[in-house]
Amino acid sequence: ELTLAMTAMNTEELELRTVPVVSTAHITSEDNELLSRPGTHGHVDGALRFGYMLRVSTDRGDWHGDMSEGFMGLMRFVNARGFEWVILDRDGPVISALPTYEW
Repeated sequence: ELTLAMTAMNTEELELRTVPVVSTAHITSEDNELLSRPGTHGHVDGALRFGYMLRVSTDRGDWHGDMSEGFMGLMRFVNARGFEWVILDRDGPVISALPTYEW
């Protein structure tokens, strides 16, 4: 039934968004540990196989825990470009304007 419903759906009714993908090298291992804890962050939409899909928030209070300044800089970077979501992926591109971390 789902397949039938999807085929019948008019694609003009879909809302499309562009979501940037960046390397997990832009977060610290401590950030990774905090993000991987279930239920600790309302802005983590889901842990992907090799990263995360995050709702962008530049308010440190939205992140329960001590997220690094590098992580918050990443949030400011994507927010300043108008994105509401970001995907962190281990194979994502490294952005030269952002710090990277070895872990």
